[in-house]
Amino acid sequence: MMNEAEKTELVSAAMEIRYNDLSDPKAVDTLAKTIKLLFGTDICKTCKGDILNAYYKLGSHFQNEALFKTKKMKSKYILHDKVVLFEPNTQNVFTNKNLTDADAERILANYPAFAKRFKFIPEQPVAVSTVEKSDDVKLNEAVEYIDSVKTKAELISVCEQNGFPAEEWSKYNFLKLKKYIKTKLNEINNSPN
Repeated sequence: MMNEAEKTELVSAAMEIRYNDLSDPKAVDTLAKTIKLLFGTDICKTCKGDILNAYYKLGSHFQNEALFKTKKMKSKYILHDKVVLFEPNTQNVFTNKNLTDADAERILANYPAFAKRFKFIPEQPVAVSTVEKSDDVKLNEAVEYIDSVKTKAELISVCEQNGFPAEEWSKYNFLKLKKYIKTKLNEINNSPN
C-alpha cells in the first residue's frame, strides 16, 4: 500500500509524461501504476492501444475538470505547486486544475492536517487586531469565534493574518492552538496603552 507522499509523487510523475515518452518502459510502468491507483483498472504494458488509451484517459481526467470550469467556479483555495491531493477513503484526486471551493472546504473540515498542502486558504476569520484594548464585548466576540472554529486551517489563518510568529504556534495541535490564540487575545486586551 502506498502512502500519500508516494501517491502524490506517482501521479505527479505520470502528469509529466508526454506522448513521445510512451516508448520508454519506465514511463509506461508509471502510467500503468497511476491508472491502477486512480481508476482501479489494469492496462497491458505491451499493447500500444492500451498505453495510448491510458495516456489520454489520464490527461482527460485532469484536464476535463479545468475545461468545464468557468472562472466563477475556480477555487479560491490554492495547493502548493505540483501537489496532488488524495482525499482519504475515496477515489477523489485533486490538483489546482480541478479543485473547487466545496471540495477544499470538505477536505479541510475532515482532515485539518491537509492545510499544510495548501499555499493559500481564503478564510476570513475575526482579526485579533480588531479587538480594541479595554473593549470586552469585542474580545468576547473574538473568543466566541475562536471557540466555534472547527478546523486547524482556520486557526492557522487567524495566526497568519495577525502576524503571530510561526515559531510560537506552528508546533501546536488544534486544541493548544485555540488556547494560544485566546491567550494572545487576552494579552492584547490587558496590555497597557
